[in-house]
Amino acid sequence: MSNKRLVDIVVLSDLHLGTVGCHAVELAKYLNSIEPRLLIFNGDIFDIWNFKKYYWPDSHMQVLKCLLSMMANGLIFII
Repeated sequence: MSNKRLVDIVVLSDLHLGTVGCHAVELAKYLNSIEPRLLIFNGDIFDIWNFKKYYWPDSHMQVLKCLLSMMANGLIFII
């Protein structure tokens, strides 16, 4: 049995992955604590314009891994 909290809908807005201001550690912790039925993205998920600065710490990769794992397990994403 999972210790994750079941939720119907999660809305994530303005994640800004790829920037110093992103709260990726907190986001990964939250994503690992829930099991949503539907995940809705709003706003800037990635800051592509900022990729030229090569800022992509492990915590940002952990967020991506959480999202990919959710997708592989059948979570519905709306972007």
